[in-house]
Amino acid sequence: MTKREKNILINNWVNRNSTLVNNYRSQWIAYNLKGIIAHGKELVVVKSKAETQGEEFVLFYVPDFFGSIHFAPVRFRTFSVHFWSPQYSVTLRNKDSDIAISMLVDSGADCSLIPKSIGETLGLHLADAETIQLAKCVGGTVRYVLRNIEFFIDEQPFTAPVAWVQDEECTDVILGREVIFDLFDIEFKQADEVILFKKR
Repeated sequence: MTKREKNILINNWVNRNSTLVNNYRSQWIAYNLKGIIAHGKELVVVKSKAETQGEEFVLFYVPDFFGSIHFAPVRFRTFSVHFWSPQYSVTLRNKDSDIAISMLVDSGADCSLIPKSIGETLGLHLADAETIQLAKCVGGTVRYVLRNIEFFIDEQPFTAPVAWVQDEECTDVILGREVIFDLFDIEFKQADEVILFKKR
């Protein structure tokens, strides 16, 4: 199996196993092609448990609205028989810390976004007297700070800005347009449940 074929399989694992994944709502799961190898409420604990297995894995937060149509912050129960969420496995690195995480590829997001727990796992910190920015959304505002993070998509390294959200209740992990959509041609094949990243 080529690396590309393996990436396609791992990136589609959550969608192909949505019935199983649905049992872990509001939890982090660590998975690979063998299945779920760790799960729980705390990202750090799940990551630590998965690392003891000695295998490659990807982390994914299962939102409480998993399997529903999602127009943040309004959620609808799915009215489609074809549930597919455009998730892609991305490795994020900050200094000596890295994490393989499943991110929602969102062409409507100006910038990538990570929740507070992922930033802390990567060793991010707020500077003394740092100004926290506010972003408006349909449901109100979220607080965030920008950080430059090293990304690896299909083993291609690059650095891009990330909005590190400071509100605990925000658990979305989003791969947005800034830098990423300039570096890659991205093709969504919903009928095949595949996303293809081609380096420009």
